[in-house]
Amino acid sequence: MKQDAAWSSQASSSRRSSSSQGGRLSQRVRDQVVEVYLTLAATASSALGGYMVAERVAAVRRHELAAAAAAAGLALALFLVPATAQNVGRRRGLLWGLGAAAGAVVHSGVGPLVRYGRVGVVQTALGLTVALFSSFAAAVMASSRPQAIYAIGAAAFAISSLGWLTLLGALFPSAAMLDLSMLLGLAVPCISVAVHTQNMLDHATQGHDLDPVTYAVGFFGDLMEIFIRLMALLNNSDSARRRAQQDDGDDGEDWQRRRRTGGGGKRRFFPQSAPPGTGL
Repeated sequence: MKQDAAWSSQASSSRRSSSSQGGRLSQRVRDQVVEVYLTLAATASSALGGYMVAERVAAVRRHELAAAAAAAGLALALFLVPATAQNVGRRRGLLWGLGAAAGAVVHSGVGPLVRYGRVGVVQTALGLTVALFSSFAAAVMASSRPQAIYAIGAAAFAISSLGWLTLLGALFPSAAMLDLSMLLGLAVPCISVAVHTQNMLDHATQGHDLDPVTYAVGFFGDLMEIFIRLMALLNNSDSARRRAQQDDGDDGEDWQRRRRTGGGGKRRFFPQSAPPGTGL
């Protein structure tokens, strides 16, 4: 009986260790994780607000370098303020200001795409950014710690191995190598989301209090990098599609022009082959 009890206890502990990490968090830690993501959501909202201000106010658009300088100053101030419980409110305000300044800076690259009619590229990039971030964070939450560590290590090894192919792209430039390098660049912040999520869970399971601002800063950087790389990838794909459509249209116009002119530069108003005996 004692052996059966010991075996059942060992089996239950093994099941707990192989269960999802998110399911083994205490209510206190879950509340702290929710606070991290709420801080991140507020920062992303402030970035969207900064973008809208830059879109509506011409003075902000004309002084985008000032917005970049403000973002750098806020980031420095956020780094210098100690991460203590008393400074959470102050650091959160600095983070939200940093998000607004970052949104104004991003407008310098996104705004022209919107004005040139590529709103679909921006909307698709936003949706894919949220989907990629949520999926990688949820995958770490739903897996056990060994599974997450092995998956992160395997993905990082694969990315570093394929990264050598970008050297071939520099020596032999091609559209395929450019797409591969851009996809590898997109994979890096996605893996960073998984790493930051795992670090947050490890810190929480060790009994430490989570600083919402510190982890929100890391996640916000991952979000911005995913969005920017998606914008570059989608814009490149959209430009290639537009060039292909334009080339097809030019080929069609050339064919119609050759048909009207009979293959030469002089326009002819009679068929290419006239009936015999007409003298044409």
